[in-house]
Amino acid sequence: MVLKLVEGLSMGLAGQLQTALSNSSMPSEIVSKLMNKLISENNVVDSRGGGPIFGVNGVSIIGHGSANAGTVQRAVEMATMCYHRN
Repeated sequence: MVLKLVEGLSMGLAGQLQTALSNSSMPSEIVSKLMNKLISENNVVDSRGGGPIFGVNGVSIIGHGSANAGTVQRAVEMATMCYHRN
């Protein structure tokens, strides 16, 4: 639940920021580059593959339904790491 709250909040804030910047005198190419950089550098799910779920018996990693192959691979690597550290 918290994961979806944070995900929705961050996407909402990014949308508001993009709207505000688009309405400024800043060129649209610069706005697009800034937004892409902001999202890519702060998207932990893509860089880590997912997040661990606590309170379950075993190792569970949750990822996004639109994850690509590289993201799924990182999720499997994270699950393996969690298993060995458990």
